[in-house]
Amino acid sequence: MDVTLSRFISSHTVGSEDRISLVEPVLIVDNEDSNWKVWSKALQKIGYVTDHANSVETALKYFEDGDYGLILVNLKINDKTEGQNFLNWIQEQHPGTDVIVITTFATLNSSIDAVHKNAYDYLIKPVNAMEVVSRVDRCMTERRESAERLRLIKQVEMMLNQLKKQILPESKSKLNHEHIMETPSIIIDRWKRLVVKDGKSIQLSPTEFDMLDYLISNSERVVSASELIREIQGYELKEMDARPIVRVNIRRLRQKIEDDTANPRHIITVRSKGYRFAA
Repeated sequence: MDVTLSRFISSHTVGSEDRISLVEPVLIVDNEDSNWKVWSKALQKIGYVTDHANSVETALKYFEDGDYGLILVNLKINDKTEGQNFLNWIQEQHPGTDVIVITTFATLNSSIDAVHKNAYDYLIKPVNAMEVVSRVDRCMTERRESAERLRLIKQVEMMLNQLKKQILPESKSKLNHEHIMETPSIIIDRWKRLVVKDGKSIQLSPTEFDMLDYLISNSERVVSASELIREIQGYELKEMDARPIVRVNIRRLRQKIEDDTANPRHIITVRSKGYRFAA
C-alpha cells in the first residue's frame, strides 16, 4: 500500500469506532484479484466489513445469509455480461441495496444506463483504492444519515399518534365528506384509515397511508419529495434532503400495493421531479 493511500485511509479512520457499530457490509463482485483484494483491504482498514464473490453465482449464495448495504459489481465478469443480469436481480429483489458499477470504457454506456436505473454510481477501470474508498464512504454515510432521519421521523410519528389518541376525534359532520376515495383497484377509507386493493385489506403504516392518500388526491400532477414531507410530516426540507426519506417509504408502499415492484403501475417515478399516482 503506497504512502498516499495510507495517509488517505488514516484520515478516514477517525471516528471509525462509531462507524463500525452502524456500518452495513459491502459485497465486491469481481473476478480480478489485483482489483478486489486491494479495494477490500482498503475498506477494511477504515472499519468496513467486506465479502467477495468472483462470480454472480457465488454472490447470489451470499444473499442467502443476509443483505448488504452496498455492492460493487463488475458488469463484465469472466468475460461475460453476467453483471448486468445480477444488477437487474438486485433492483428487483433487494431494492434497498445500493450498487456501484465497475466498468471499462467498452461498457461505459451500460454503466450510465445502470445509474439511470437507480444504481448509486459507477467507476471506470483502472480504479485506484482511494477512489473506491471515497465513493463507498460517501454512499454509506448517506445511508446512515437517511436511516437516522427515518428513525427520528418514526419517533415523531409515535408521539403524534399518542397525542391523537388523547384528543377526542372530531364529529363526522366536520370531516371532509369525501372520506372514501376509489380508484379501479384501490379503495381508501379515511375515517377508518383502511386501504383495500382488489378486495383485500392492506396494512400500511401511518406515513404510508398518508402518502398514498396524498398521491391519489393529487393524481393529476407530479408531487415532489419535499412537498410530501411538508404536507404529510409537517416540516420543510430541501428537495435533495427529502428524496432519500421519501424513497424508502415509496419503496415499502410499492411492495404492498404493486404487483411488480420493478415495473410499478400505480406509483410512478418522474425522474428529477417526484412521483405521480396512476390509477
